[in-house]
Amino acid sequence: MSAFRQSVEDMIPALRRYARALARDADIADDLVQDTLVRGAAFGNGCFLGGDLRSWLYTILTNLNKNRRRSLARRPQFMPLLENNPDGQRHGSGRPRHFARRFPPLSRSSARCCCWSCWRD
Repeated sequence: MSAFRQSVEDMIPALRRYARALARDADIADDLVQDTLVRGAAFGNGCFLGGDLRSWLYTILTNLNKNRRRSLARRPQFMPLLENNPDGQRHGSGRPRHFARRFPPLSRSSARCCCWSCWRD
């Protein structure tokens, strides 16, 4: 086993602690550490020319976490389609209450006229 690989393996517990502090989720932290080790192994033998191995791996881990957070920030947040009423009752067909108050339901004859005019256009 090479000295580089042995030094990286010795740092895994410290990397996991740091990743858990950054991500605040054990599963995400383990994924970050795994991605860090993959990148470290891929570029370590050729690109790492010396210096502090610990700071190099921590920088990779920090940048991976920043990229993860940026991609999460770009995703749209999902909003529920229906209102959540505290009393648990639904009003109408899931429409907001103010809509039902301002626009009462159409009578049968009015509804037929609307349908006829839409179909005719």
